[in-house]
Amino acid sequence: MMKFRGKSAFGAFLLALLAPALFAAVPLPEEEAEKLEDYLAEIDAQAGMLILEGPDISLYNYPHDIEKDRAAFDPRKIDIVVGNRLYMTQINDWFLNFDKYAGKSVEIEGFYMDFDGFTYVGRKGPICPFCTGGYVNFEFKYDRDLSALQSEKSWVKVRGILREGSVPSVFEKDTMEPFYYIEAITVEKMPKVGKATVRD
Repeated sequence: MMKFRGKSAFGAFLLALLAPALFAAVPLPEEEAEKLEDYLAEIDAQAGMLILEGPDISLYNYPHDIEKDRAAFDPRKIDIVVGNRLYMTQINDWFLNFDKYAGKSVEIEGFYMDFDGFTYVGRKGPICPFCTGGYVNFEFKYDRDLSALQSEKSWVKVRGILREGSVPSVFEKDTMEPFYYIEAITVEKMPKVGKATVRD
C-alpha cells in the first residue's frame, strides 16, 4: 500500500509521472538533460520502493500519550463533528490547512480500515489526493485492542484529537516530514453502517 506523507512527497511523485511528457518536446543541453534524467531516476526508484515495499510503521513518530490525554478528554465538548455532508471537504482541509486544526477534538464516523498496520476511518467516495486505499479517509492512532473489527466492513465512531506526527523523508536525506492523524481517545463499533458513500 502506497502511503504519501506531506505535500512535497506527493508533488515529487507527480513530477516523476509527468516530467517525461512535459519535457519530451523541449530539447535540453546534454548536461542538463543528464541531470534531469538522474533526478527522475532517483525519484522513480524511491517511489518504486514505496509501492513495492510499503510503508514501515516503525519509522512513524506518534508523539502524544493517548492514555494521559484520555484522562483530560471531555467527549461532551467536541470541536469538530464530521457529518454526512462535506465529509471529503473537511478531511481535505485537514491535510491542506492543518495549522488551523491542530489540537482540536473531533468526532467522525466511517468504515474502520487497516492497511499495512496503519488504521483509518473513512468512507467510499470521490478521489481524495491525500487519502489511502481508494477511500476518503483519515488515519487514527489507538492504544487499545481493535481485533474485533473487520477492515473495510466495521462501521466505527472515532473521537479524539487532531495531531501531527513525523516520519523520515524518502525524498530528502536527514529531514523529517509531517503527517497528520487523529489521536483516538475512543473507537466505538456502531450497530449498523451509516452513509457509506460521500460525494462532497
